[in-house]
Amino acid sequence: MKKDISMAALLQWTYGAQKAHLVVDQGRGLLPDERRADGRVVQAVSGCGVARCMDNAILGVEIDYYGPDHGSLDTDAEEVHDLVRSAVDIRMFDYVQTGQIIHYGQTGVLPNWMPGAVPKLGPVLDRRGRPKMLYADMRNSKRPYLCELKLIISPQQIEIAREIYSKFVNAVDRLKKYYQANPLKLNGYQVVSLGIQHDPWKKNIDDGGEN
Repeated sequence: MKKDISMAALLQWTYGAQKAHLVVDQGRGLLPDERRADGRVVQAVSGCGVARCMDNAILGVEIDYYGPDHGSLDTDAEEVHDLVRSAVDIRMFDYVQTGQIIHYGQTGVLPNWMPGAVPKLGPVLDRRGRPKMLYADMRNSKRPYLCELKLIISPQQIEIAREIYSKFVNAVDRLKKYYQANPLKLNGYQVVSLGIQHDPWKKNIDDGGEN
């Protein structure tokens, strides 16, 4: 029976737990013969096993010493990564969103949409870190009447940050819709929701905002 999962959680499992990008793209965790079979160049490595230990460290795995190796990449993780890698070719989303999705899957960190940010003015500082003032007597720096100001947070900065976030969420949403339209692509999971919010800066988001 398939397990219900959000698209966001599926990405975190694919790249955080399974580390599909390291196994598929770099051959991490594969034995030399497996790398050759996958068409990868196998370079000479240390005979003492240090190179293998380094691969394990990069993957974040431990040797448990119990029974045969069960560390092969899950077919669902491989399927998800294959779709993310091919998304540019099939015009699903672009390279920026591809990188964002893999980074989010690894870290669980969403693109910064600048929560609570509003346009903000701040003082212009001089070389000593003090506010720059305008003086009635500029020659003797007396009788200050105005502090020079600049935009610390501009409306354009906020708008760009939220546009980047929206494009990321739309890309994840396209993945969700793809697996909902093609449920047989996954063997162990069924994507039932998005798992992250569209436009979280908007007030009164309804319950359907994550679907």
